[in-house]
Amino acid sequence: MRPGDLLILGYDTENLPQIAALRPSGVFLTSRFRELSADTRDREIQRLRESLPGAWLVTDQEGGYASWLLPGYPSARELSCLSPSSAWSILKRMSLELASRVDGNFAPVVDRFQEGDPVVSGKGRAFSDDPHRVMLYAWMVLQAHRHAGLVAVAKHFLAQSLAEGDPHTGESVVPADWKELEHDLEIYRFLVHQGLGAVMAGHMRIPIGDEHPVLTSSFWLDRVLRQDVGFQGVVITDDLTMGAVQDLETTVEKAFFAGVDLFLVAWDREKAFERTIRVLEAILKTRAGRRLAETKWTRIRTLLA
Repeated sequence: MRPGDLLILGYDTENLPQIAALRPSGVFLTSRFRELSADTRDREIQRLRESLPGAWLVTDQEGGYASWLLPGYPSARELSCLSPSSAWSILKRMSLELASRVDGNFAPVVDRFQEGDPVVSGKGRAFSDDPHRVMLYAWMVLQAHRHAGLVAVAKHFLAQSLAEGDPHTGESVVPADWKELEHDLEIYRFLVHQGLGAVMAGHMRIPIGDEHPVLTSSFWLDRVLRQDVGFQGVVITDDLTMGAVQDLETTVEKAFFAGVDLFLVAWDREKAFERTIRVLEAILKTRAGRRLAETKWTRIRTLLA
């Protein structure tokens, strides 16, 4: 196994030779793509396909603000204001259009809408404050993606919208108690029962469980997500070049042993690609690291098959 097997690296339209040399399992089409014309976006995707045959191409296409490839589609909040039948028609069309370009999508967002939350709710990225309504519309995203042949990745585990602080710029802490978090866990339980194959783990700390960020916490990823919720699919990190990550090397190592399967490095800031690979190389030289990596790789291959 190579370190690249556990990586999703960001393509910013200018770093194709670098990414091709590193041969990651996945390539993330970053927000740079929304700055391109439709024809240019498609040409760039074709270049990726030719340079990295077999790589998993994934992007952020939630609709609204987070529309890296397909502008013009409604946000999650706008969708939830439509009837289920109208929303379903839109999601089917978006999924088919997206599937003609990529293989996976970092959606749906299943964080509940919270007044005053600037990261998710304030940008229209949350369906509703009602967990049952979140379940319905997130389920439609899963089904529309599945019918189109796309992999859906639910995010952000757990409850980014409840957090104080923005993980893009610094620390993010969820001060919720178990009663409050149970609403969010129930959303994940429902989606897991519907065949959810991938989850994005966030940078937020949830002190009610432990003091580690979720993506480096075996409590949240193993005990809660896998044992309690019953999730058996692939766990993907949120972008490791976000401001919440103060020590990249330590974060990668802790996340590996806590239960993360795929590491998303969206931007090569301060040589983040190379640094992440070096950490994974060192881990894979250990017996414990190789053993865990084989389990991760089995889950990844199942998801991407």
